[in-house]
Amino acid sequence: MKSAVSKLVHFLIPFLMTLQVSAQTSVLDKYLDSMKTDFEHSPFTLSGTKASQHPLYSSLLSFAKKINSKVVWATSVSGHILNLPFHPQRMVVKPQDEFDGWFDEFTTPNLIVVHKKAPLIILIHELRHAVHLGGHPIISGNWFDQTLQRNEIAIDQYKEKIQNSTLHPSTKKRLIKLSTRLLETCSEISAHTGDLRLAEAFQHESAQSYLEFIQDYKKEFLVSYEGLMNHPASLDEPFIENLNGALQKFMNQNDLN
Repeated sequence: MKSAVSKLVHFLIPFLMTLQVSAQTSVLDKYLDSMKTDFEHSPFTLSGTKASQHPLYSSLLSFAKKINSKVVWATSVSGHILNLPFHPQRMVVKPQDEFDGWFDEFTTPNLIVVHKKAPLIILIHELRHAVHLGGHPIISGNWFDQTLQRNEIAIDQYKEKIQNSTLHPSTKKRLIKLSTRLLETCSEISAHTGDLRLAEAFQHESAQSYLEFIQDYKKEFLVSYEGLMNHPASLDEPFIENLNGALQKFMNQNDLN
């Protein structure tokens, strides 16, 4: 994740630029709604070069650009990530690891890598992560998206505080990891909820898998939540309950509990 200082710089971007991005704020949700009724172009079958056949493909790329992200289709996602400049906070990737997609916030612009054989739904999924975790101004629209964006800034500030504390290095590492996963699991639940709604619309067999992913990430969220709440260095941090309450509301609204 980026430092708190670099995050706060986003607020100094001219208001006109913020308005320009805000004009695209609910675009991703609108695209999802549009795709649910376009049964001639399934996001579960279009992949690689065929993905461009979807009527909204160019708009998805344009949206990615507006939120400071670049889309790359690769023959090996892990291979592409391994060729990026090293960053200590990036998850360790091995050449044999297999990924359909990847969002990388440690590149400028942020990078979305999609496997050439992966369906278009993977790009949509990674775009949701770009909205939540990417380096761009806070954008209005989906309330849960905004909540995650705001709390990402608070988490970056928390990480900086922990890193500069006198805590044991192993404790610092654990708390930083827990705070990262607290946010990332929320982002995964949101992205998989979008996947689920499309799978339901197309009566695709993956719907049950998405439901299981959502429940698995909810369990992981609770592990991170409890770990942070049980440590004095994070007990009073507002972002913990902010995300906990928001996630409960989101899951209730989407009948996921």
